[in-house]
Amino acid sequence: LEFRRVLFRSPQEAKDAGVEGEVWLTIVVDENGMPTQIVVTQSLGHGLDEAAIEAIHQWRFKPGMKDGVAVPVRATIAVKFKIL
Repeated sequence: LEFRRVLFRSPQEAKDAGVEGEVWLTIVVDENGMPTQIVVTQSLGHGLDEAAIEAIHQWRFKPGMKDGVAVPVRATIAVKFKIL
């Protein structure tokens, strides 16, 4: 899947706790390239799961194609959080 990302900030709660890592999500990219059915499959807590979901809602994907027609596609995405 090709996509356009949007940058975001880690929640202050996660920064204060020194939490870094990846939140894994399963999504369905619809025929218009919009992420839907977002489910956290590996959590970090400290507000990072919610931040990952919010970020993914802003991303735009190139839809999957089958026989020249756009179709929904399931994908697994890792959103990485690093304290800078």
